[in-house]
Amino acid sequence: HISCTGGSSLSSQHAQRSSSSQHVMSIWEFLNSEEDMSTSAGSSPYMGGSCSSSSAGAAPEESDLLVEYHEVLGGQFEEPCLPYCTSGGTAAFYHVRYQEGVEPQDCDRDFYVGKDLAHARDEVQFYEKLRWMREADAAWDEFAQQSMECPGVAVLRCVDSRSPMAEPEPRSLLLLENLRRGFKKMRMIDVKLGAQTSAACWKGKTRLHHWKNAAVDHRTNSAVEGFRLEGMDSPPRTLEKRVNAVVQGRSSSGSLGSQWMSSKQVTRFMMQRLHASDFLSYWLDVSALGPGAERHSQAALWGALASVRRLLESVINIQVPQKWIGSSLALGVEIGGLEGHPKVVAKVFDWGRAELTTEEEYQALPLEARKERTRYWQNYIRAMARFEWELCRVAAHRCCCRAWPAFAFELRVEQMSFVRAAFMGGDSSETVGVGLYVLPKAPEPKQNSSTVSPGGGVVIPLMGRGAAGNKLVSNMLHLSITAPQAGGRLGEGTTAINVRGATGVQQAETAGGAVIVLRVIAFERPGDAKAHVEAWRRGLPEPLPRSRAYALRTTPGTWKQGTMIWEDTLEFLGLGEAEAAAAQARLEEFLPRQSKPRSPNRSKSMGATIQSRPSERFDMASNELVDGEPHTTTRMRAKTAADIK
Repeated sequence: HISCTGGSSLSSQHAQRSSSSQHVMSIWEFLNSEEDMSTSAGSSPYMGGSCSSSSAGAAPEESDLLVEYHEVLGGQFEEPCLPYCTSGGTAAFYHVRYQEGVEPQDCDRDFYVGKDLAHARDEVQFYEKLRWMREADAAWDEFAQQSMECPGVAVLRCVDSRSPMAEPEPRSLLLLENLRRGFKKMRMIDVKLGAQTSAACWKGKTRLHHWKNAAVDHRTNSAVEGFRLEGMDSPPRTLEKRVNAVVQGRSSSGSLGSQWMSSKQVTRFMMQRLHASDFLSYWLDVSALGPGAERHSQAALWGALASVRRLLESVINIQVPQKWIGSSLALGVEIGGLEGHPKVVAKVFDWGRAELTTEEEYQALPLEARKERTRYWQNYIRAMARFEWELCRVAAHRCCCRAWPAFAFELRVEQMSFVRAAFMGGDSSETVGVGLYVLPKAPEPKQNSSTVSPGGGVVIPLMGRGAAGNKLVSNMLHLSITAPQAGGRLGEGTTAINVRGATGVQQAETAGGAVIVLRVIAFERPGDAKAHVEAWRRGLPEPLPRSRAYALRTTPGTWKQGTMIWEDTLEFLGLGEAEAAAAQARLEEFLPRQSKPRSPNRSKSMGATIQSRPSERFDMASNELVDGEPHTTTRMRAKTAADIK
């Protein structure tokens, strides 16, 4: 082991920022801030105290910047190292590649990437301790396999992304497993785990910066489902167009928020507020690859569920409560082409605010510190279990359906007000029209029949709400629907819906940054689709479907000669009786069975614990957790809720 220091550069950065802490900051200045501020929070009269130098995790002194790490010989790698493009964060990453012929056996030349050690001082301590703990305990070895492999630190000449023409300079790089290896093209999401992503006076986090992080936590999905999306590499066209529409609408509206927010902040905050059902839908969207995209997406979802289950089990097997704050889950999927079994990878990373604790160290802590570790550990496991549960929920509806014979179409105006979201935590969306389409019964099958288009082009009236339930036609939706008709159950196989456009939409509805999307909800039972549409038309509470339902969204529409245009194709895959039964059995393997029934009071508390939206409730009559939203309708046994609890 050797020691390194980075005191001079870190101290100069802290000194440059010290004066700025005296100013009152707008919410936009810190909403997506990644940098730590090492000035004492006591310098601000609003923070209520400061972190003492004796506090655990206080701002580091010059002598505290000594870090022990395992050195990897730099001569094995090609130089100079080029910058690596990432979707978020402040730490610089670099391409690291073994020289030809010197890579270890069973190791690719691009097995690692390099992370600037200046932003990974605490992270390298985590990996160093994990290296020797996995040798002494099988539980830690199991967890280490679900984390990024890290051999140590190498000093390599690197090109500065801010000055690419300058002479490359030596940098200390923390070598981390390259998750992109083996992919033709990977889409990766960064999911920050935990309802609380910072702690005051911990690992250099001041009270001021903790307060700033808490403001983000309370206004994003961290406060709703216990985790949030931080970024997405290679996003689908649906998400890109949605972000662009909101950014352009905000800029043209001249609103108060547009004066303070950059486009990057708008994008980041929008992603942070997405629920799991929404950003997982974007993550699985490979519609750009053409016909067969839905089967690729379902296979990727099963792979993600298996990977996250292994990760969750490895975390549960750790017997000592840990204080892991602000760490992330990386989930990657192959999008370079349609495959029957696309490559999926899931790893946990970002350990700058985490500390590994052994049994001896935990028992030596004061009682209050042990209670605090237990609370943070419950928070971490709850977030990971909830994420796995959301994957199960998507799989239960999207990947286990026999057929999709009926569809409801909702024309939605979504007003993305970031000022309201930042200060009051709310967005607004309105459904302005709803339509229904049931696949027609197939005629007698012809010899050598193949996929046909029932009705070819379809025009569906979108009904608005009227007084006393009167059905008022407000818009006309133009589609083409292609469904298999060669025998079998109605709606089995791939049903492709090409959304062309809608007439009768008022252009004023897109003012102020609003976007218009079409949400297509597929139902396993036609009766559920009819009940859903009729309840909306009459202004009644949304009924709970008796069977599966799942929704996909189009990109935001664009105006063209008085018509709202989409030109999107959405696929829904009905598996048929045998394949759906096999998928259901596969899903149940991820849902551990409960040995004995819980008491009613216990079941009620479990339902309250994992409640995430006002529409979600625990049905005591059926002993099931149900969700009132049709596109995320959930029926999962109480044993599943018990596992999350």
